[in-house]
Formats: sequence, structure tokens, C-alpha cells
Amino acid sequence: MILLRAIEPIQGANKMRESRGQSRSDKGAGLKDHQLCDGPSKICQAFQIDRETFDKYNLALGETLWIEKGEDIDDSRTVVTTRVGLDKAEEEWRNKPWRFYVRGCKSVSKRDKTAEGSMSSQGSSTSSKYTPQTPKHAKLESQKDVKKQISKQDSEDTRFNSFSHDGLELSKLLLGQILVRKLNSGQILRGRIIETESYLGEADGACRGARAVKKDSAMYMDPGTACVHNMYRHN
Repeated sequence: MILLRAIEPIQGANKMRESRGQSRSDKGAGLKDHQLCDGPSKICQAFQIDRETFDKYNLALGETLWIEKGEDIDDSRTVVTTRVGLDKAEEEWRNKPWRFYVRGCKSVSKRDKTAEGSMSSQGSSTSSKYTPQTPKHAKLESQKDVKKQISKQDSEDTRFNSFSHDGLELSKLLLGQILVRKLNSGQILRGRIIETESYLGEADGACRGARAVKKDSAMYMDPGTACVHNMYRHN
């Protein structure tokens, strides 16, 4: 299972802010763009991803939620570190380096400055500046442009469908790809995946799959199937 930990908004940020603001006294006005999706539950709020609709949803064929091909992130820009929020897991599993994020991106949920420093000492790029390449099809905001965009997508192979990989490899492959959500209004939201975590099923002592019950059966369906857990509110 791959957990999407953080996303960088690239289209529809104002709508994401409105959705995030529903549980905030300031209605989201105080949220900067890089704060909109810097955590798993925040992604679900911003992209309006609810469990009832999207648990067991096929991302390879979906019409309202899918992943598009984006920018490939090479190893020199990928920080490899431990996963987040596993205080109750055994030390062996807490220390697994199975979290990956794009170095220098402000939307990362939790930076590991030690791991970033190690990259510099080993000869990786010392620049912390992140300059993403925004796909041309992600620069549209008006409803007129959205309609043209949807028509164009029908004739172009823009989807990411390389889900049949080892969990650790897929976690890295997903970095730089684009999560897309089509709302009921027709508006399109897009965000670049910039942080992921791997959970390797029953063999992983920190994975829900290691103590899976029927409600988590989405974990064992075909590659590319979404598994949406209950969300914890984050303002």
C-alpha cells in the first residue's frame, strides 16, 4: 500500500482552500498554498475525497479521481527517510526508510534535515530550491478551458497506469505524478505528488494490512485501487 502524504497544488487551489476552510474559523483564508495538502487527511479534505465514494475506487479507470503522468523525480532529488506517526509500532518498523519526498518542496508534511544533509555529503545536489515543471494541461482554471481540457484528455494518453510495481519502487515512481479530481461541478483539481510512504502488507508490522479486517479489504484488490481510511480532522 502506498500512502500519499503530501501534494503540491497546481490547479484549483482556491477551491481546495474553500474545502479545507469548512472546519476552520477563518474559512481557509489563512492557509497558504503549500499548507493545503501537506498531510494525508488534508489531501482528502482539499480534493473532496470521502471514504464512501472512493474506497475501492479504481484509479486506473476512474472518471472523477485519477493520476496523470507528470514529472519524473530522480534519486538525486528524492529524500529517503523513516515513516511518520508510528510511535506505537515496534522499533524495527519505525526505523524502516520507507518514506520518500521531493527535496526543497514546501508542501512536504515533515522534513528530515538529517537525511537531507546526508544527501549533500554524499554528493547529491546541494540546492534546496524546488522548481517544478507544470504540465501544460494543468494551467487551466476557467470552465471553458476545463471543457476543452476534458475533450483533449479523451484523445491523449495522459494517465499514469504503472501501478504493478513493488511497493517501494512505486512509492518513488509516484513522486512528481499528478493527482486529478473532477468535482460534480465539472471543476478540475490537480496536485503534484511530492511525498509518499510504503506499507508492505502483512509482512510490515506497521501496516494496517498486518492486522487487516474486512473493512480494509481494498488493500488486497488490484493494483491502482484506492484505499481510503477514516479521516482525522486537521485545521
